[in-house]
Amino acid sequence: MKKILIIVPAVMAAGILIGCAAASKPAKVNDPDDKGEIMIVGKDIIEEDINEFYYTIENINYDAYYLRYKLYYEDGKHMFFFEERKRPDDYGPTTEEDTVAKCEFDLSDKEWSRFYEIISGGEVTARGDDPETGDEGPWTYLYWTGDEGDIQQYSFESEKKMAAFKKLCERLVKKNSEKAEEESSGSKKKRGRGSDSKTDRKTDRKAWKTLDGADEPVPEPENEGYIFPDSDTRLLTEDDLEGMSNEELRRGRNEIAARHGRRFTDGSLQEYFDSQSWYEGTIDADDFNKEVRLSDIEQENMEFIKKHEE
Repeated sequence: MKKILIIVPAVMAAGILIGCAAASKPAKVNDPDDKGEIMIVGKDIIEEDINEFYYTIENINYDAYYLRYKLYYEDGKHMFFFEERKRPDDYGPTTEEDTVAKCEFDLSDKEWSRFYEIISGGEVTARGDDPETGDEGPWTYLYWTGDEGDIQQYSFESEKKMAAFKKLCERLVKKNSEKAEEESSGSKKKRGRGSDSKTDRKTDRKAWKTLDGADEPVPEPENEGYIFPDSDTRLLTEDDLEGMSNEELRRGRNEIAARHGRRFTDGSLQEYFDSQSWYEGTIDADDFNKEVRLSDIEQENMEFIKKHEE
């Protein structure tokens, strides 16, 4: 009888401790078994909380291929990572030896904001697919503060948004590769003819790494084709507009909206912006004012340019 009296309080105490432990555990954002719950980026998941975003494609069949874009936050900085692997005339999965291009570097606040603008409206649910199933992807995953790994799988709001994301990443890679090439060319001039060709191909860890067999990047015009490169960050002056034709002013005014992905009903304008490498036309003219709000600087610059058009 004494043994029973000793055991019962112990069991009750253990139950109390377990109950306290369960009560003190932070509540998860989502139940991993609840596949029906949906989180919306921009509503349930805000920009400041995003930690990592993955976009991956992998073909393990003939002509094996692998592509990954990763945008993440680390040590107070927004970062971008890219890797591409190819195994022509062979099967995958690919390995690091198959890498043809790779880069990692800091993103500007503007570049990160553009990324967030593109993924906003997208849905995140509990992970439901498996990269090992043989599907080529793309697989997209989003991690943020508080998710505890339960909600991961991301879906773009539309095909246009996905296309805009891929174009943004391609432009980031190209821009950084050109920067690395310029730095490499400058280093070659300083070192002279006696430099080691292997050393010439090395770049900083955060910059583009040109590898044997990779396509060499093609330089773009200065300012990437913008008429007013910084019309989104400073107010334009009379000097900025001096000597410009009416057509240049018209294009310069409309490029402020074009930066945000606006498409144009005017055929000549649309054709012009389609020819610019930086342009990502993803928003129809009728929907632009509903989806995008220009900054005060951008609005003032548009009005300022308009006054100077004949």
